[in-house]
Amino acid sequence: MDLLSDAAVLNAEKITSDASTGQVITLPEITVVADVPLKTKYPSLDDAAFGALAHIIDKSIKEMVEYAGWVYKNPNDSNFYFTPPRKGKADYSFAPKSDIPVTANLLAIGSYGCYHTHGGRPKGVVVQTDEEFSIGNIFTGEGGDKAKATYGKYFCYLGTPQGQIKKYTPIDLLPATQQSQNPTGLVETIGNF
Repeated sequence: MDLLSDAAVLNAEKITSDASTGQVITLPEITVVADVPLKTKYPSLDDAAFGALAHIIDKSIKEMVEYAGWVYKNPNDSNFYFTPPRKGKADYSFAPKSDIPVTANLLAIGSYGCYHTHGGRPKGVVVQTDEEFSIGNIFTGEGGDKAKATYGKYFCYLGTPQGQIKKYTPIDLLPATQQSQNPTGLVETIGNF
């Protein structure tokens, strides 16, 4: 299923009915939300990340797995885009940088970032770390979301089970005036689902 153009399926992996009418179709045991046109380009990196996370968060929570991808600025048209999400595991996701359809040497520092979700848990189970970026070693890039973003000098976005969209900005990407107040980078909530 092409997640960027086909109908979003909430309670089944495949559908056989036509959802082109823009209506919600309810079938026995299956609920299908008709295809919602997604923007293909966005005015900012934050907007592209919001679009990507809003697109995949419900599926991530339902399946209780993480999804990951990239947001980037195309240097040819100065618009921002996101790559299709890649399915991960319950507490891990990965999308290779090669998913970005622009050669890596054209990507300027600060013009791209990763996005990922933290999937849901069984009903009634709330895990606080699902609402936070993982840390890791920011000097080697090993282990966590913040470490990889700091080491790689890119932004990182997170969609949480409680409906928040968070952005991590590594210290090197912060304006000089904010670096002393945020020596390990800055985490901001930039939206809600």
